[in-house]
Amino acid sequence: MTSATCPACGVTVLPGYAKCPKCRAPLPYGSGSRLAAGGTALDDNKFPVVPLVLVALAIAGGIAFFALRKGKPAAAPLAPIATSAGQVLAPPTQPTPPGAPIAQETAPIARTPTAGPTATQLETTLKKLHLWSTVEVIADHVDVRSGACEDAQLSAAVDAAKPAFKAAGLTRVRCLEQSGRVVFQRPL
Repeated sequence: MTSATCPACGVTVLPGYAKCPKCRAPLPYGSGSRLAAGGTALDDNKFPVVPLVLVALAIAGGIAFFALRKGKPAAAPLAPIATSAGQVLAPPTQPTPPGAPIAQETAPIARTPTAGPTATQLETTLKKLHLWSTVEVIADHVDVRSGACEDAQLSAAVDAAKPAFKAAGLTRVRCLEQSGRVVFQRPL
């Protein structure tokens, strides 16, 4: 802040005083200030140029972004996945475009009386091993969804449950990552 001097007595006065604190003489106020109700000099509000320019640039940037963006390129088809046993599996399905009818991806759940409890028991065993997974019987096979499909304990638990699944009439077991990628598939 800059200070001014009183024209009557010569005392240095800080800006904002309407009268000199020593001689009580009225102080002149320059252009760009005005007196408030109590006699205090205030600066006039100036037009906010900087915020207005920033808002204009943001709007122009948004318009340019939407005007110049290009459509997404088409995704390349997914390659088949080979398992460790040498079997080739079909690639995961592509996402459905918006507005398209949703196709049924899996067959109805099998209704064999012994497959359900075995799947529940396998899921409980995997949870006890801290291999958080979901086990689901779908048509003629078992799907294990887990982030630990390559874990040796998971493989051992699945192998232990294979005879019960085979006795229930199922033909294969497969382990899928949460993304849907098949890590392994084994016949029963």
